[in-house]
Amino acid sequence: MYAEVIVDISHEAIDKSFSYRIPEDMVLHVGDPVLVPFGRGKKKAYVLSIHERVCFPEEKIKDIDSVLDKEFSVEEELLSLAVWMSREYGTGLNQCLKTVIPVKKK
Repeated sequence: MYAEVIVDISHEAIDKSFSYRIPEDMVLHVGDPVLVPFGRGKKKAYVLSIHERVCFPEEKIKDIDSVLDKEFSVEEELLSLAVWMSREYGTGLNQCLKTVIPVKKK
């Protein structure tokens, strides 16, 4: 299984989703905060969707490191709203996501 995630970095060049492999022993849901390898470090990201396969070479896909505190999961409806806002208003998805996530969850 694979997860499409949005990395929590506010930069136009990175404001897109990335695919990561879900380790077999990990249980994930849409909206869960995760820790992913990104560049030279690890970054927080949110799961946007989960898929059976991806259209990238298997060897280029990295594993999700861990699931962060599920207390900070984002409801699927809020994720959908952020995606809609991004498309409708031509704004970055990360900025829209920060707008819809309740303050205590950021």
